[in-house]
Formats: sequence, C-alpha cells, structure tokens
Amino acid sequence: MPRASVSREEEPVDGRFDSIRANCNGQRLVLVCAVFMSGRHPLLACLTCAAALLGMARQGHAQLGYRLSVGSSVGVSDTSGAQTSTGVAPQPDVFAMARASVQLDYPGRLVLDRAAYAFTTTWWIRGQTWSMSHTLDLSSDIHTSATTQVTLDANATLSQLSLADTVAPADLQTLGARPTGIQEFLSLGAREAFAWQLGAMWRLDQMLDGRLYRPIGSNPGLAQNESLTNALGIARLWLRDQAALRTNVGVIESGEAAPAGLQPIPGHQSELAEVLLSWRHDWTTTWTSELAAGALLLHVPGSYTGPTPAGSATLTYRNTGQELELRAARTVSPNVYVGSALERDLVSVRAGLPIGRWQALHLDGMADLEHDSGVGSLGGPTSSANVFFLQAAARYQQPGNMFMYSLQYTFRDQLSSSAAAGTSLFSAFRQQMVMFTVEVHYPAAAPTAPRAP
Repeated sequence: MPRASVSREEEPVDGRFDSIRANCNGQRLVLVCAVFMSGRHPLLACLTCAAALLGMARQGHAQLGYRLSVGSSVGVSDTSGAQTSTGVAPQPDVFAMARASVQLDYPGRLVLDRAAYAFTTTWWIRGQTWSMSHTLDLSSDIHTSATTQVTLDANATLSQLSLADTVAPADLQTLGARPTGIQEFLSLGAREAFAWQLGAMWRLDQMLDGRLYRPIGSNPGLAQNESLTNALGIARLWLRDQAALRTNVGVIESGEAAPAGLQPIPGHQSELAEVLLSWRHDWTTTWTSELAAGALLLHVPGSYTGPTPAGSATLTYRNTGQELELRAARTVSPNVYVGSALERDLVSVRAGLPIGRWQALHLDGMADLEHDSGVGSLGGPTSSANVFFLQAAARYQQPGNMFMYSLQYTFRDQLSSSAAAGTSLFSAFRQQMVMFTVEVHYPAAAPTAPRAP
C-alpha cells in the first residue's frame, strides 16, 4: 500500500505511555459529563466520548495508507425497488448500480485511525426511479497503556430500506425486523469499547453503543428512534478455557409518529437488561465452543416482562481462511428500525470458504432465522414477527490483480404475527435480489501466502 511518512526520533515505550497519561485528565472529566448526559441525549453522550478520547496526543511515527475502489453492478429484484408487503403482487425489476469508495489509514505507534466513505447510486429500469446511498465510517484504536486499549467508531448512513442489505453492515439490528416500503432514512451511530488486561488471568471489557434512525424524504410523519446500550464483562482466563460474567443494559426511545392517513402514534420508551454467565472452551486450535445462561428484563410504560431465561450456544471453526459458526440464542436488544426493545429467539449459521491454493475464489454465506417480540406501550398488545434472512456470495480476484468479480443473492422474508391488525410494531414483506458486480481496487491487495496442498 502506498504510504507517505514523516519520521520522528524514537522515544522509550514507557515515555510514550507517560505522555499519553499526562493528556488524559481533561478527557476523564469530559467522559464523566458524558455519562450524566447519556439518559437524555444518548448520541450526544457517545459523540462526546469519541471527541474526548480522539483528543489524546498522537505520538511518534505516522504513515498514511489509502485504498480506492470503483465498481458497477447489474441485478434483478422481485419488488421493483421497494420491500413489498405480503399480499401485494410483486413487480420484478432490473437495476443498475454504480459505487465508489475510499479508505484512509493513519497508523501511529500507539494509535490506528481509519476513515472510509462510500457512495452508491441505483437506477431501477422498470420503476424509472433512482436513489443514492452514502456511508461514512470513522474509527480509532488507541493503546492507552501496555494493558489497556480503547476503540472508537462513528458512522452515518443515508439510504433506502430496500437497499439496506447491500449498504449496511450485517449486525444484530440490521438482521432483525424492519418496516416495509420505499423508506429513505438517515442512520447515525457511535460506539466506544474499552479493554483492560488485568495480569495474565483476568480481563475487563466495556462497550457503549448509541444509534439514531430518522426517516426522511417522503416520510415526514414517521418517528425518529434513538437507542443507547452499555455492556460490561469480566472474564477469568485459563490456557484453553474462559469463564465470564456479562451484563447489558439499555434504553430506546421512539418519538411520536403521524403517518399520513392514520391516527398519530404516541412515542414511548423501552428499557432492557440482561445478565449472563458464560463458559468458552478451545477444543483444538480450530474448534471453539461457548455456552451462556442467565436472565433478561424488558420494560415499557404500562408493561413489564421478566425476569425470563436468556442464553446462547455457539460453535466456531476457523482454519486458514475457512470459517464456520453455528449459533442459537435467546436475548434482548433494541431495534432502532421499529423503535422498541425486543425479545429475540434466533438460530444462525455463517460460513466462509476459500477455494484454490491462492484463494482466488471465495464463497461466503449466512442464514438467520429469528422470532422477535415486543410488548406494546401503555398496556398495548404484544407484537411479534418471524424473520428469515439468507445471503450467499461468490467473489473472485487473482492475487495482485486490481479487478474483483462477485455474484450475490439476498433473500429476506418477514411475517408479522400480531393478533391485533393495525397495531403491530412490525410489517410483513418479502424481498429477493440477485446482482453481479465488477470492482477495481487500487492498490491491488497483496498476494496471500499459498495454502498447503
């Protein structure tokens, strides 16, 4: 990767840590203020944490790396540019997509800063409509001492829900339930993670995550949703085992909605909490399992759920690029798309398989089946939805070659099972997409080491 560098004199590692500690007092005060703001202004609190920690001194040798990408796709969807409610005849459509992205890496002795921006425009041939998507991600990994590390991340997405599976990262919220229709939205997120290695046997982890979801454009009457969660865990380490106690608390607030032609929907706030005891064991250098058990709580005004059982079981295989993960879980988490905290029962599988000695062809796949349920505010009815998500992709890139070719299939099916029509948190729809993509990356990725025959 081409780099521009400026050399500076070397200094002892202990001296660099001392200089960072000397600049932390002001940041600590700002972080304390952010904690007090978190209840009323979660995103402001997260961004305040990010600003405070990013203000730490950047010491020593710095290098700038970059990666540029341009590409185009052609594809077909069965929903003519929108997620269509079940019962509505699908209107297949062909679309063309163009994208460009840039990624900048700025590593120092103790810090790695990264900025990435991507722009995508999509034209639907039959529907004669077009849309634009923008994504921006800023991150920083900071080694604040020899045993502590802070990771900061801020991101923004401007897109349509029908394209979210192609532009948004696949995480617990994006895989879950979401509204239907051609809904333009702005999504903001901020995350702070802290890790502290307490000797050779103990580890402390903490993560603060805030998100905002705001419908825009032709949907002015829909609600703006905000969420904030804070996770804390402590782990005891052995050679091949790890025992941990983990907690997660959060709040999500949904504003008042006034959809066109419908009665206004009052805003509400949901609170959640989860406590888990987990055990992880490394069976071999490639196979790992983890079991967790505990309880969860869910509260909205006028309704209360819990404590009820929570837990998960995960089996993971990793070996020279090959990956396989099987997971089953019962958990609780906020969902900014529907504006509520949800109980979630899910099973999922993820797999990655490089083919060939030089791994030029790579196959990826994931499937997620879950049942989401949320308690209605002010004693309203319980709503639930069954969501099935499937994504399979094949990509091909010769080592050292700038061109990459990929073929991707995405399927999402969401079925609302609310007993009271018109009052459900969820909608019902189905969407399928197939697209072929050609991308050019500069500089080309360095060739990987050949796999053993």
